[in-house]
Amino acid sequence: MRTRHAVAFVPLAIVSIALADQTGFDEFEPGFLGTTFESGGITFSDNMQFRGEDPLLFAATNCTGTFTGDPAFSPSNTMNSGLWTTGTSAWFVRSHQWIATTGELADHASVELWYDSGADWDGIEVYLEGLVGDNVVVFDSFTHRQTVPKYEHARLEISGVPFERIRFICRGVGPTGDRDGILACFDNVVIEMTACAADFDGDGELTIFDFLAFQNAFDAMDPLADFDGDGELTIFDFLAFQNAFDAGCE
Repeated sequence: MRTRHAVAFVPLAIVSIALADQTGFDEFEPGFLGTTFESGGITFSDNMQFRGEDPLLFAATNCTGTFTGDPAFSPSNTMNSGLWTTGTSAWFVRSHQWIATTGELADHASVELWYDSGADWDGIEVYLEGLVGDNVVVFDSFTHRQTVPKYEHARLEISGVPFERIRFICRGVGPTGDRDGILACFDNVVIEMTACAADFDGDGELTIFDFLAFQNAFDAMDPLADFDGDGELTIFDFLAFQNAFDAGCE
């Protein structure tokens, strides 16, 4: 079962200019990448194989011997949650959660993943979530089902609602009592802003009301008014917004 939802209870304006950031993890030699690492403008962190444990090492592994010919795979590497191999076979590793961000607002993200189709994880719910603070504002999900092939491919994608970071996370209990995780590897993570940053009120037009919406956010000390992304609300945010407005929207 596949579910894609926007959660509308957290209002948000588009305030930051961001080009598409993406990675296939192919610049790395196979091996451990650390508990946090950066690739393609995206920072990855909070890697957990089991709920509530301390973060573990991410790893890159060469999967050309398993996925070459699959159009969703970009040779040569995928990323997983803590093990790697010196060969070219895909390494499916237990994953409960990881988080990724560009450090700017985005309104679209996608992740390719392949997962072991064994029965121990049948029924686990797998999510890609867009977060603002700790609030989930948009998500895509599927339910892991046991199948005959050794592995299955899935694409998780979220869009249409601005968010600060994405979270891959599993929830539920498999038939053997195993909890909150699947055996998976990941490729082609994309995080991007597709909407116009200067359209602050989100009505699809650049008008005086965008200036008023920005000023109201600034006066309320809303962090969304940090238009230049320096962590402070200053006159430079007004200048950055003015420049984006003057540049217009394509």
